[in-house]
Amino acid sequence: MLSNDLPYHDLGGAYFTRRDPERAARRAVSRLNELGFRVTLDLIYASESPSGSHAICSPSG
Repeated sequence: MLSNDLPYHDLGGAYFTRRDPERAARRAVSRLNELGFRVTLDLIYASESPSGSHAICSPSG
């Protein structure tokens, strides 16, 4: 941009999820745990989900 004299290019809202899907999944699981859910992730076809994982949630007692 300023140093390269290039126009601004927005990377999009899913940039960090695409860059590191495992980290995004860990962050989502962590947040759900904080909300009182126990979460299990089962790997599904990567083309069906940005993170390549599918969450199955159940409230923890």
